Amino acid sequence: MSVLAYVYTGIGSQYVGVGKEVYDKTWGMRQFFDKMQKKKPDFKVNKLAFLGPMEELMKEENALPIMYTYQAGIYEVLKQNRVTPEQMTGYKSGQLAGLVSAGGAFFEDILDLVFKKEDLLKQEFTAGNFTHISVIGIPTGQVEQIAAEINKTMKAEICAYLAPENAVIVCEKAAKDKLIEVFKKLKADALITEHPHEEISNCSLLEGISQKLAPDFKNFKMDKPLNRIVSQTTGNYFDSVAEIRENFMDYLTKPARLDIAFTTMMKNGVNTFVELGCGNLLGRTIKKIDSGKRILSTHDLKSLSLVVKLAN
Repeated sequence: MSVLAYVYTGIGSQYVGVGKEVYDKTWGMRQFFDKMQKKKPDFKVNKLAFLGPMEELMKEENALPIMYTYQAGIYEVLKQNRVTPEQMTGYKSGQLAGLVSAGGAFFEDILDLVFKKEDLLKQEFTAGNFTHISVIGIPTGQVEQIAAEINKTMKAEICAYLAPENAVIVCEKAAKDKLIEVFKKLKADALITEHPHEEISNCSLLEGISQKLAPDFKNFKMDKPLNRIVSQTTGNYFDSVAEIRENFMDYLTKPARLDIAFTTMMKNGVNTFVELGCGNLLGRTIKKIDSGKRILSTHDLKSLSLVVKLAN
């Protein structure tokens, strides 16, 4: 018997046409794109998501609200087909889509928060000066030490622990080449990949932004989520609305501990993970922790149909 968990990915793998096929065929997806357009009429969500251009779609200020809307729509489509998870977690702002999907907060409130975060990001520092580097094949403890050394002169810190030898670093672009040089010297066959379009979160760079967003989040109307939500920063379950209000937004400033979060879910019976969003980063990460778990994707109508079939 399948015990389902939903994992909400972050941005970075979106593509022109994201959600279009599902939007055309299902009311569940269409209603969220329509809600988005009504709430933010100046943000042409359909045009950006379905027509691009790609360079605009990849910008965080555009990608984040689009992926948030898309993920909420995927959940609704699956729900209408009687597919619901027992547990869920999210990577970066994917956690916000999970909270809304689980009935813990209103779509429109969190949408305002997403847009406010991007406005503050523009005001407070130049996001274009930063990039992300994925490091595979080097123990995360060593990666942490190297990032800390570089951080003495240029910004560099781990923003995600994915597996025992897989971490993601957010750093100034000026530090990128130095980091890659040090990692390659340490282990020549380590896989080092730049991900320039990941969302900036899970790092101390956002301390000021987090302080400005926290009061808004704490004042939103909330209910206890219908599905159990695992914190991406601690790997523990959120057990009350009070705990969500106090700790949910920690993802802005604390590194993601998906290695712990996924292990927690597995220990509590999950054997099938459904990745909500584009790409397969979280699915690959889960396979590194336990290759025996089943991973399903939701990036198009065909994959959604497969999830419905296997879940029922």
